[in-house]
Amino acid sequence: MRPDFCALILTHGRPDRVVTLTALESHGYTGPTFLVVDDEDATADEYRRLHGERVVMFSKAEAEKITDACDNFEGRRGVVYARNAAWDVAKRLGFRYFVVLDDDYNGFYYRFDGAGRYGAFKLEPLDWLFSALADYLAATPFVTLAISQGGDHIGGGESKSKIGTKRKAMNLFVCDTERPFRFSGRINEDVNAYVGEQRRGLPFLTIMGAQVNQRETQSNPGGLTEIYLDVGTYVKSFYSVVVAPSCVKVASLGDPRVEGTGHRRLHHLIDWNAAAPCIIEERYRRGEGEKAPPPPPVARATVTEDNAAQGIERFTKLIRAAGIKRADAIAAIAGSAIKHVQKDESPPPSLQHLFERWYGSLRSGAGNPDYGVYAATYWVRGSPHSIRTSSKS
Repeated sequence: MRPDFCALILTHGRPDRVVTLTALESHGYTGPTFLVVDDEDATADEYRRLHGERVVMFSKAEAEKITDACDNFEGRRGVVYARNAAWDVAKRLGFRYFVVLDDDYNGFYYRFDGAGRYGAFKLEPLDWLFSALADYLAATPFVTLAISQGGDHIGGGESKSKIGTKRKAMNLFVCDTERPFRFSGRINEDVNAYVGEQRRGLPFLTIMGAQVNQRETQSNPGGLTEIYLDVGTYVKSFYSVVVAPSCVKVASLGDPRVEGTGHRRLHHLIDWNAAAPCIIEERYRRGEGEKAPPPPPVARATVTEDNAAQGIERFTKLIRAAGIKRADAIAAIAGSAIKHVQKDESPPPSLQHLFERWYGSLRSGAGNPDYGVYAATYWVRGSPHSIRTSSKS
């Protein structure tokens, strides 16, 4: 294990239930480990009795000075203060790199074996993983690295998204004391950080090939359990909307395409195209003083009776297959819009509002919204006479 690295376990009110300590030891971590406890924890003395010199205390009042809780509630409940104090704690202890852990982890796993088969395989020794992550962090501009959670692997290994990386970081954070960032929001602070900070250009990354396993949420007294039980996931998700309203909304999660899906829940939903800077290929870099090339020509399309009818027919089939209610009514709205354009007229605002409303429901709940809707949706984006043709039109 590299000598400039330590593990910090953030814990509160659980002196006899720091499950992560056992997990670290059973997975072969041999580096220094510390329990970070706040000075308002009524069980602080019990932490010291059970864990001795491993216990490190920080001032919640001082951490509050650098923390935006994103609400006006009383008190300083929440792990966000400990997360923001972690850089100072690591510096005080004399370490450059550190991993921040919650106190309820019970296992660490590889998600692929040596032959590339998907599954859950015990990850050991952890020394190797943490050293590799610290080395990678030191060699790249990322401000933090994480490994996946169980929720990232719902559905098994069929999806290609299970391989590679994601531009987020949750629960476990490998950090550098010389590259601090800020958590915000009393709860959902990890989502708030990777959305809020990446919008400022600070990159986050999750390595999907490894996973940390956490005990069932709200089943372990202490920690954040009481807050979650008080406010629920609806309020929790709204903290992220407060932090980044341009790219986060609260949505009902579940799959409307699967018949009989009755268990839905409210949760944050992130528009990643608006949440983080996108990577542009090097071939698009302009030289000094070079002007931007003119935009590509916009394809022109003539709306005729034949292709309009074909577009409406294919559009109607799509929304019927997707289970969208009132499919025929939506198709009628699209048809009315097309008739206006055939007369060289723009659709009236009321008609456009209606269709955009249904088009939005199609995008959020049905297959590929671009399939066969050329004639029905060309006027939603820009000029009614000038569209970008789709390869699937």
